[in-house]
Amino acid sequence: MSCGFTGTFVRSYYLVIYVLPICFQAMGDASPTMSGVYNLPLIIATTISMISSGAIISATGLAIPLQLLSAPIGLIATGLLCTLDADSGVGKWICFQLLGGLGWGLAFQIPIIMAQASADPEDISSATAMVLCESPRTVLERDTC
Repeated sequence: MSCGFTGTFVRSYYLVIYVLPICFQAMGDASPTMSGVYNLPLIIATTISMISSGAIISATGLAIPLQLLSAPIGLIATGLLCTLDADSGVGKWICFQLLGGLGWGLAFQIPIIMAQASADPEDISSATAMVLCESPRTVLERDTC
């Protein structure tokens, strides 16, 4: 389940991280540097949410409810970010990025935490690699070179 979640949900974050700066440059006539600055609300919100997610899971031990709450938030933010155009105001794209950062950040590390918590100690590295969509064999080959 963690691999499936990562393969779908987390990919929306990677897509936004890749496409949004290009949109700022193409539609907003921003320089590459300013395009990166315009992405700061997303990056900061994601970082704070990831830290909060770890603290919440450590304190309560409940990961699934947090995942079920945050996944729709991130996916709704993806849809809202798709509605941006050249006439969209600054407040609109900042709010959409903050909402997305909240959703993605809260849920981003949960599949990794769950895979590591349920794996035997000798299988933790393989479980983590599988959740991150990298085969254990590739990891072994890279580590032995």
